[in-house]
Amino acid sequence: MSLFVALLFIWWFSIPSTLFETPYSTILEAEKGELLAAKIAEDGQWRFPISDSVSTKFETCITYFEDEYFRLHPGINPISIVRATYQNIKAGRIISGGSTLTMQVVRLSRNNPSRSYFEKFLELFRAIRLEVRYSKNEILAMYTAHAPFGGNVVGLETASWRYYGRSPKQLSWGETATLAVLPNAPSLIYPGKNHDLLLTKRNRLLDKLYEKGEIDELTCELAKEEGLPQKPKALPQMAMHLLDRLILTKGAGKRYHSTISYFYQKKIEKLSFNYNQVLSQNEIANGAVLVVDLDNGKVISYIGNINQHSMEHQKYVNCIHAPRSSGSILKPLLFSHMLNSGHLYPHMMLQDIPTTYGSYRPKNFNRSYDGLVDASDALARSLNVPAVRLLKRYGTELFLNDLRNMGITTMNNSHKHYGLSLILGGGEVKLWDMIQVYSNLGQQLNQKQTYKIHALLEDSRIHFSGSKISALAIYQTFEALLKLNRPNQEEGWEHYEGLSDLAWKTGTSFGHKDAWAIGVTGKYAIGVWIGNADGEGRPGITGVRAAAPLLFQIARSLPQHSWFDPPTISSETVDICAESGYLAGVNCQETTLQAAVANNSNTPICPYHKMIHVDETEQFQVNANCYEIDKMKNISWFSLPPTTSWYYRNKNINYIATPPFLSSCIEGPRLKNIDIIYPTNRSKIKIPKELSGDLGRLIIQAAHRLKNVRIFWHLDEDYLGETTSFHQMSIQPSVGKHHLVLLDVKGNEESIWFEIRE
Repeated sequence: MSLFVALLFIWWFSIPSTLFETPYSTILEAEKGELLAAKIAEDGQWRFPISDSVSTKFETCITYFEDEYFRLHPGINPISIVRATYQNIKAGRIISGGSTLTMQVVRLSRNNPSRSYFEKFLELFRAIRLEVRYSKNEILAMYTAHAPFGGNVVGLETASWRYYGRSPKQLSWGETATLAVLPNAPSLIYPGKNHDLLLTKRNRLLDKLYEKGEIDELTCELAKEEGLPQKPKALPQMAMHLLDRLILTKGAGKRYHSTISYFYQKKIEKLSFNYNQVLSQNEIANGAVLVVDLDNGKVISYIGNINQHSMEHQKYVNCIHAPRSSGSILKPLLFSHMLNSGHLYPHMMLQDIPTTYGSYRPKNFNRSYDGLVDASDALARSLNVPAVRLLKRYGTELFLNDLRNMGITTMNNSHKHYGLSLILGGGEVKLWDMIQVYSNLGQQLNQKQTYKIHALLEDSRIHFSGSKISALAIYQTFEALLKLNRPNQEEGWEHYEGLSDLAWKTGTSFGHKDAWAIGVTGKYAIGVWIGNADGEGRPGITGVRAAAPLLFQIARSLPQHSWFDPPTISSETVDICAESGYLAGVNCQETTLQAAVANNSNTPICPYHKMIHVDETEQFQVNANCYEIDKMKNISWFSLPPTTSWYYRNKNINYIATPPFLSSCIEGPRLKNIDIIYPTNRSKIKIPKELSGDLGRLIIQAAHRLKNVRIFWHLDEDYLGETTSFHQMSIQPSVGKHHLVLLDVKGNEESIWFEIRE
């Protein structure tokens, strides 16, 4: 009894808890199970992880070839063992093992030890224990995953891809039969070698399948006509940067089931790799693409680097997760937050004039100014000065907190570190984070649950609780970004007609190091980054030139979907000044109704319409000191500050400045007529030295509210000269403090102090 118990104990623990300790290849599958990419196992073998199921065809082939009674025996087949023993004794050597598939699994788990009767006994002993622990399906799956198929190809799934370029479930009877006979002698029968022997074994198996009624005669004959595989094929290498990232973050030797669409990944990779050839002509080597389904946050295309060929240009860098300067792609986020908080209306006229904040002097990309510009137009054109002025009004600290709440993970410094340049690329972002943000905006607009974007099915349906912006604010932002033909940008957008349902924004970082293009349709969020992974700038790296063309190609390759429905929840209708876009004040004569976010207390009232008194001709302002009251006219006038007026009238010929006072009148509350644009009061300026060693020249600028007015310039009591229409003067001041005084012909005066430093 004790001996029996001891034997039972040994038998029970004869199988280790983990049967196979071998390393596996790392596999990335598309959403529907297609193979996207694979990395070889640590031991240099192509060995896919165990699959959940085995092809029905392969089970039929392998059992008829190796173990016809696999589903019936308890791990060993006594008849096969007796027959094998007789054959071995008769031959005087081991020529047959009589092994079942279960016994072969035991043998494979022990790395194929040398054949002997003792080893055979151990296989018998452990095979029965294996059948107790595992089901027949599990045993068959272990066999198909670890059987040798020649060279460094291990397992059915690996062999199917290496020899036929398809999954086992897509193989024909002839192909499946070929693979079924390979493990019997993988070192002898290797595709491309011993052709006749391999063909004979395969056809013998096909004949047996026909005899057993598994296939009909026609199928058998057609299967015999199929050729044999030759040189092993390369495995697919799609979305390789995603596979590398999964290995880095989740570990190697696993099977990852992704959300990637095989069809769109292949299509967009082709577009991107072809586009990379165009960019490389300008020494632009790298780029990244991310496409997300708004309905569920699934990443359907993931291209970490569009450079697939040049080791010299860091093709292995995953640019999707690399922090890069944001350029202008944060502008729509500021726009939407200001709409949401009531600081802004979609068509509010914003000042676009030379602006200085301390030593920071933002400039528009085209180096020109509009004076006043429609807020939506300023966003579509990506004007820098209005954006900086908006951020100043909204607050850098508040906006930085908004960005973090929306999912930006890279901005970890204080708001003082970034300053107002934050809106123009002063901070770094990742493409992954930016698509997260824009996807959530689209999801909120669809009035659906927002999800974190994810590239693995196991990570699906993770809710995202970012900063909430009203659907109306998002809708009005996207409407501003729908405009396809952007003024002041490069020509050629007519080639992309038909994409009106794409809200898109580009961005270019300082030094032309990063080009961005992000677009949102009713169904997808698309992100493109273009640049050099090593940070080298190139003149052609701009959002419009380098990133937007690829964005449009990708958008065109995706199914077209209807645009978002205009939201009605949490909105109200307000009276807007038709000319200024502000909330209508008492002096606004023409108004229009517009949807706005409800219950906002930050709403600004039109500051530009003022009531003035004019004479009967409406050419001069008057007052009771010089004009009869009953002859006065009270008119609402669109009146702008001097600098704004000067730039605005240069772009708007119909604009008429506020009329001057009648010469006999004592002016009432005086309007400011002169503005000194640059330098600003109390500014401290450093002027570079010229080659001669002398200080360079300083360009001072001014504006007058009225046209063609003479301005007289004085610096430190010295008369500099006069200007009439274009008020600008070049001076060469000495180091130290200076007093600049400007006078016009009517005695209006403006003055500032500034300091020149070494």
